[in-house]
Amino acid sequence: MTPPPRRRVLLTLSEEHRPSLETFVVRRVAPLLRALEGLPPEERAGFLAGLTAWVGEVQK
Repeated sequence: MTPPPRRRVLLTLSEEHRPSLETFVVRRVAPLLRALEGLPPEERAGFLAGLTAWVGEVQK
């Protein structure tokens, strides 16, 4: 079976909305960064490997 064509859509955010989006991203990323900071190096490496694998699957 042939996979469906994959398409990408590029968007541009207007400057007036950029601060709101940046605030949203910072708020969403902060808990992840705190979780990573609380892990010992070995566990952090495993966590990041898992996230990397997940991102790879989501982007397929």
